[in-house]
Amino acid sequence: MAAVEPPTAEEVRTSWLRLLSEPRQGNPAVDNTGAKCQVGQTSAGLWFLQSTIGGSVNRACTIPPGREIICNVLSCELSHPELPGEMLKDFDLEARTRPAIESVDKGTLNFIVDNHSLISGEEWEAYKVITPSSEVDFPADNLFRVQRGLTRFAAYGFYVKLTGLKRGPHTLYFGGAVPNPDGGPAIFETAVNYNLTQL
Repeated sequence: MAAVEPPTAEEVRTSWLRLLSEPRQGNPAVDNTGAKCQVGQTSAGLWFLQSTIGGSVNRACTIPPGREIICNVLSCELSHPELPGEMLKDFDLEARTRPAIESVDKGTLNFIVDNHSLISGEEWEAYKVITPSSEVDFPADNLFRVQRGLTRFAAYGFYVKLTGLKRGPHTLYFGGAVPNPDGGPAIFETAVNYNLTQL
């Protein structure tokens, strides 16, 4: 039976290093079909499923046996190249990722496996994970199209570890929204519908 729990900070950090180290072309975060689902999946015992960097998509993905699935539901990542000229200390860089996520209405968050919602309401509070400021090497054509090279990044968001999927087909839907502090439409929304095949 499928079960959920919060992933560790190190598992989430590993998921970010995977995304940020890959060029934008072929990066799983901008994949509209699931064709890039296997890119960078080198962590023993883990498999990473990514949200979008805005908007909704349908993806298909095959999960190898013996993997715990780490899902990035809704998050805020920042790095020095994304904040040019500020050169924040590690603590301040981490702090800058928090306001957007703390403003999220948990009612907008979804994590649905085979048409069953597994997390709701205030249960989401336990799924917030901070990624402490860490070193990463941005490639030339990186995900956020900023300066290449070694830099520091931090992240904060809602993440879920999914375990116990039985062999065969499954559906997984997750996503959420960051509200506009001035009212009106959300300033950021993401949603992914995965058609999974668990080997």
